[in-house]
This record gives sequence, structure tokens and C-alpha cells, in this order.
Amino acid sequence: MIEDIKILEDKFGFLTVSMNPQMAEQLGLKYAKDRFIKFGMKTSHVKIVIDKEVNKKELQISGDLLTKLQLFTHLRYDLKVINDEIRIGPFIGILAKKKEGNLKDSLEKLKVYARHYKKIRGCLIVFSLQGINDSAFTIKGYMYNPDTKTWTEGTFQYPDVIFPKIVLTQKWSEHFQTMLRGGLFNKKALTKWEVHEYLSQFDEINQYLPNTLLYKDYNQLLQFLMVYRCAYMKPITGFKGRKVSKLTYIDDGIKLETVENKKSESTFIKNPAKFFHSNFKKNSYIIQPCLNLNILNDRVVDFRLTIDKDKKGAWKVIGFVGRQGQSGSVVSNRSSGGKVEMGEAILRQAFNISTEELDDLEKNMKTLAVMVAEMLDTSSLHFGKLAIDLGIDQDKRLWIIEVNNRYPNDEIMVFAGKPDLYEELKLTNLLYAKKLAGF
Repeated sequence: MIEDIKILEDKFGFLTVSMNPQMAEQLGLKYAKDRFIKFGMKTSHVKIVIDKEVNKKELQISGDLLTKLQLFTHLRYDLKVINDEIRIGPFIGILAKKKEGNLKDSLEKLKVYARHYKKIRGCLIVFSLQGINDSAFTIKGYMYNPDTKTWTEGTFQYPDVIFPKIVLTQKWSEHFQTMLRGGLFNKKALTKWEVHEYLSQFDEINQYLPNTLLYKDYNQLLQFLMVYRCAYMKPITGFKGRKVSKLTYIDDGIKLETVENKKSESTFIKNPAKFFHSNFKKNSYIIQPCLNLNILNDRVVDFRLTIDKDKKGAWKVIGFVGRQGQSGSVVSNRSSGGKVEMGEAILRQAFNISTEELDDLEKNMKTLAVMVAEMLDTSSLHFGKLAIDLGIDQDKRLWIIEVNNRYPNDEIMVFAGKPDLYEELKLTNLLYAKKLAGF
């Protein structure tokens, strides 16, 4: 592969690509007369011209071919040859929003993905679901211009790879899977119950999973509470700690604790059968026993590990953050009033242990996170980005609290005082997308 090349227009050629002899030799094209050339979804037959007058870091492409491939001459590209095909890229698309209006409002924030453009190169576009024409195979969106450091509006062909930051319906997931042939990751969001069902198959993971049931009715819940006395009910599609309830069994009823608008609320339910029948839908919640995670200042604490595939396709833990809930809160989420610090700092405050023990505990947590991600890789789904929430009880036993696979919020790194890790996460996601594109 040859990196960081510039493309110039050849105004006189017809379906031709001209290159320096040194480039031709590097690509194995020294004696080639013709090949196919590909950019994004577009492919064309091309004649190869070896010309020592062409700069060794430039490629001259005839104007008709530039139009046919929909190539842009102001970008920098990588170049490689696979079999009889010259490939130019990468061409990466970020499906950022559902609606066009929301996309426009987010353009400035989306520039973080292009901050390290020189390490990615190629064509980077952002777009909304609304901007897709699935019959013409075109996308209305915005392309990053590295010269002006701005987004340019336009209509583009389908890219090599799409990274969705929204939940895709089955229709769109199947459409892109067919068109991109593997160039789509995080294409489906698993519910909490689906994640539990899948991971519980593996003995090496099952020991870290709390006993978990899919809510059916009050009688099932009552039996669970009679065993554990205390339980959590969590929406299977919920996030940010929303609608999570802590239940405590008392002889004449159930104490229900929730968080609303960052405030803890407590209610005593005297007629629980009627209450749960009316307020908790069957198959929409999971039930789990309360774990003793109040390891610091008598507050709920858990740890988020952001884990992403790198440029080689290997899982890498980039962020390790501790979340401490408000006093009396049933959840630790920052959006529910909790506070965020780096994981090492929380561990140091919570446990009176040596530096060596602290390092071992952190290592074990990261190893478990990678193991979870690798197990999910054995499914038919394709993940490249996850966030894994782990808990540690007062006996230092590790628990898997949740695997966030919808679109984990990387901004938690900013709130923890590590904006550099926030940028690293964005760069890592694009480097993985670049790998999927073949570069």
C-alpha cells in the first residue's frame, strides 16, 4: 500500500491512470497495461500509463474517470492493489443522525472525528438517515474538507464503510449489509436481556453475571424478592439509568426507589400486585438482585470501560472511568446526578490496598472487558465499539452490570477530565473503519 498520495486531473487522457515507475513497481504494476480501478462503490476499467514525469506521490487520472468514480482532487488518499483492482480510499461514512435538521446542528461537534484527518486520509462524510436515497444508492450529506477544516454539503455515492451512531431498523441494517458486504459495524443494538442470554452461555463469563430474569408478572417478581429481599428492575432497552427501580421486600409491601430529574424518590407500595401489573410491562424489564456496590461513602459505584477495535481489529480498552452515585441514589449515572472520575482514583479511594493490588484489580477488570467483547464477537453481529459497566462489591468480586452496545457516549472521558481520551476514541473508531475499508 502507498499512503498519502495526491490525485491530479489529466485533461487529455481517456480512462487512463498515469503514475511514476517507482509507484508502479511498488504496486506490482510495472508491466501492467490495464486494470480495474475502484473508489467507494464505483468501479471502472482503466488503462495504465507509466510516466517518469509524474511525481512519485501523485496519481494522474483522466477527467472522465474522475467523474465516473466521483473522485475529489482536494483530498489525500491511500492506494493499494488487490488482485486486478487498484483501490483508492478510504471512503468512510458516519451515519450520525436520523433527521437532516439534527445533523446540521451537530456539524461542529462532529469535527472531532476529523481532528486527526492526516492519520485517516481519504473521503470522510457525515449524513442522516433522511439523506439516504436507497433506490439511487446516493447519500446527501457533508464531506470534510481538510484544507478549510469545514464540512461541504453534497450528494455522494455509498462509501466503503458506514459507522452508525443511531439504532438501525432491520430494513436499513439489511440494506447496508447487502451493499457494503461487511463494511458496517455496530449495526444492531442488543437489549440487556439479549446480552445476558448470549453471555450466560460461556462458563468463563457466567460467573460474573448476576442472576437475571426477564420480567413476566408480579408472582415471578415476588418469588425473586422472597429469595433476595432486594432487587433491581431495569428496562431492557433503557440507558443512562432511566426508569431503573430498586425494590426492597417488606412483609406488608414493597419499597420502590427511583431517580427522577436527578432526585431520589421513594414510595411504599401497599398493593404491589396491582401496581406492577399496571406499571411494568411484561418482557420489557430484567430483574436482578441488589449487589453490595456501595464501596465508597455509602454510595453506589460502578466502572465504565470503553472498549473499541483498533486499526488491527483487536479490542482495546481506552477509557477506564469510575462513576459514583448521589447519596441515597439507586444508580451511579452522571445524568442522574452522579459524578465521574478516572477509575484508578475511585479504586484507590474505595479500597485500602497496595499499588500492586490496585494494578492487579484494574488489570483483571480490563481483561474481563476484553473477554466480554471477544465473546460477543462470536455472535453473527459485528461490533467495533462497546462500553462495559462493571461493579466491584465489598469482597472485591467483579460483576458485569451492563454491556452498552447502542452508541456508547464517549463524552464521559471529557467529564472525567480526559479530553485527550475522548479524541483517541474517535480516532480509533475511524482507524478501525479504515481497516474495514481495506486500508
